[in-house]
This record gives sequence, C-alpha cells and structure tokens, in this order.
Amino acid sequence: MSTCPKCGAAKPDGATFCGLCAEPFKAEQPTQAGPETPGPEKVPWSSLDYVSWPSRQKVRIRKYVKIFVPVAVLVIAVAAVVLVLSTRTRKVEGLSQFKSGYSGISFSYPASWEKKDQAFLKHLSKTQDVNSSQGNEVILVKPGEVFFQHLLTLSTENVAAGRDWPSILEGLKSGYDSTSSTSVGSTFTEMALPPETGAKGVVETYYMDQKPPLFEIESYIVRGNISYTFLFATPLRGSATDDRDARNQFFNILNTLQFQ
Repeated sequence: MSTCPKCGAAKPDGATFCGLCAEPFKAEQPTQAGPETPGPEKVPWSSLDYVSWPSRQKVRIRKYVKIFVPVAVLVIAVAAVVLVLSTRTRKVEGLSQFKSGYSGISFSYPASWEKKDQAFLKHLSKTQDVNSSQGNEVILVKPGEVFFQHLLTLSTENVAAGRDWPSILEGLKSGYDSTSSTSVGSTFTEMALPPETGAKGVVETYYMDQKPPLFEIESYIVRGNISYTFLFATPLRGSATDDRDARNQFFNILNTLQFQ
C-alpha cells in the first residue's frame, strides 16, 4: 500500500485524498503493459487443405482397384498356365528331305511320314496291276489308325520329243474326260512356278467315289524333257482328316520344291 506524499499517512487503494491531512491525490496512470507477443500466423482456408485427405471418388476408385486387380492377375495367370500346357502338348514336327538321285528334284516332308515301296501300292489296290513307273521316285505315307491319313507318290518319266506345254495340258484334260466315272468334281489350276526353274505345272483335284472315298490331288510338272507327277491321296473316312487338311499338307510340300 502507498502513503500520502505530504504527511506520510497510509493511502488506501482507490482513495482520491488523504484521510489525515486532506491532501488530494493525483490520479494514478494505468500501468502500461509490455509489447504483446504475436501468436501463430493464421493461414486462410484453401482447397489445398484437402490434398492429404482422399475424396469420396478416390475412395471408390481404390475400392474398385482392390477388387479388379486381383481378378485380372488371376485371369492372366490362368491364361499363362493354359499357354504353357498347350505348348508342351503341341509337338513341333521336324522335316525330312527327299532328293532324287537322277531327276534333280528335291522337297521336304514331315519327318513322321514313312517311306514305302510298290508292294505297298499293290496291297492297297488289292491287285498286281500297278504301273511300274508309279512311285518310281518315292512313296510316302502318313500313318493312320484305320487307313493311312495321307499317301504321296512321286513318279517321273520322259516327255515325248516335240510336245510343248499347251499340247501337254490339253492332253491331261482330255485324258481326264476319258477316265473312269468313279472320279468326280475335277478342277484344273495352273501352278505359278518361279520362271527361273524353267518348269510348268498344273494341279488337278477330284474325289474318288469308292470305299473308302478318296480325295486326290495330282500335280503334273514338266521341266525340260522330264515330267514329274505328284499324287496325293486322302481317305475321307477312317483317317481322322479331311480334304482341307489334305490341301494344306500337299501345298506345304510343294512350297519346298526345288530343282537342280
């Protein structure tokens, strides 16, 4: 508590004059506070405040990702397993090479096919009446469970002197017209052999109405004074194959044809 500046008597708080000597007191000046310490700076609200918090849309997307990603991974895994199994079960068949020792022709054929002789042809035809020139180059067979699946023979002979390709082609067509009525649906198509081979050829396809019915393809090629006759026969019952497979097999072989 402070005192009166005149008489020294005690000065009660809030008194305006002295109670002993009646000396008026000067009004007290309010104590000035020190400088205010600044608080943390207020940052205005911004949409960026929500960056660290996923929106509802993001939550939904994450939900779908959690569902579909495992499903996609499972589908890919199953497809990979199927692909591996199919690759293991599918055998890539090698090729063997045939090369004539005297006519200068060669081609590739599936390695699983077997070489036969004319006795095999006689057994098939159930008669001894087999032309000695038929299959004189090579006889190849793709085995089947009941019948053979495919039979390929290559025969060669000399071309009569003075015969050109148009007359040979005309003779082939007229020869077909005079053959047995067991062959039906014959079509002729000229082959597009590379000009550098010097060879001309024609392909004939037809069906043999017999037991079992056969689909046959004949390719007649002339080069110089030699003619080459490919005969490709496919049973249409009991051989687990058809004429489409026969065409593919035959033309795959012809595509490897080479002359020397």
